[in-house]
Amino acid sequence: DGFKKGYLVPGRSAMTCCADDIAFLGFICKTEEADKYKKGDWINITAEIKMEFWEDYNGVGPVLYAKEIVPAKAPKNEVINLV
Repeated sequence: DGFKKGYLVPGRSAMTCCADDIAFLGFICKTEEADKYKKGDWINITAEIKMEFWEDYNGVGPVLYAKEIVPAKAPKNEVINLV
C-alpha cells in the first residue's frame, strides 16, 4: 500500500541468527504487472538488474526490471536460513 505504481518488492523472509531476527529481504522491481500481485504471492522473476539511486536503499542499489513474471509454488522452507 502506498508504494509507487508500477513497482513491487519481491523477496524472502530470512533468519540470520535466530527466530527473533527474521526479516524480509527484497529488491525493488519495476514491472507493468505490479498490480497483479499481492503480498504473499509466490512468483519467479526473470529481470535485468541496474544499479540506481532509490530512497528506500538510502542511496544506490539494485533495481530489477522484470522481463517475465510467472506464478510459482511456495518453497518447502519459506524462510531462508542464513545461519
